[in-house]
Amino acid sequence: MAFPDTNQGKRFIRMDQATIVARQEAQATLTTFKKRLRDLLNLKLPTTDRDPLQLAPRTLELEDEAILDLVEFFNVTEEAHAEGLRYAEVRAHASKAAEQAARIAGVLTLFEDQKATCVSRRHMSIAINLTNFYLEEALRVFAAGTVPKHMQEAERLRVWLRDMWEEEFVDVSAVAQRGPNALRSADRVKQLFAVLKEYGWLRKVEGSHIISGRKSRRAYQVVRG
Repeated sequence: MAFPDTNQGKRFIRMDQATIVARQEAQATLTTFKKRLRDLLNLKLPTTDRDPLQLAPRTLELEDEAILDLVEFFNVTEEAHAEGLRYAEVRAHASKAAEQAARIAGVLTLFEDQKATCVSRRHMSIAINLTNFYLEEALRVFAAGTVPKHMQEAERLRVWLRDMWEEEFVDVSAVAQRGPNALRSADRVKQLFAVLKEYGWLRKVEGSHIISGRKSRRAYQVVRG
């Protein structure tokens, strides 16, 4: 599973030399990938003697080190989807993670060499990394609904302050006027400031501070660490 954030507003056309070279390299890689797919699709697949339409794929063994890595991955994900732990909200995905990693490792092995007879530790390591990515995506997508709305909004504001707000200090008025459109209610911003202050992402400061060219006596220091 993959559900990336939208790139709307970021899909700029760039014509600098580095971008052109990167695009050419990507196109060459894609061409190689397509050729490999064609070669595999043109292979004569093994079938049973009784039925030429029934596939009879051979068994891929696992190298000893690949088995050890897969067992370790199974144990880690098994523990992590216990109640209250990281993958508890995506148990259906976590409980099958090791199986999926083994399948991915087999696909990677045969994609590289259709005559291979065993899965190497290298392919298993890549497969486990991919499976971890898919697990984190499942967690991000499906577990998002379990996070209270005000915490989701507080996180959105924290990211905006970190990435978009360039000044050291900020106040409710600045965010209500210039912050994310969905958070431009002064009352709502006050509530979110309280959350960010509680978790250490904002610090209330005394005295008067300059914010966007004006003095403010209700300033907070943005913590970006």
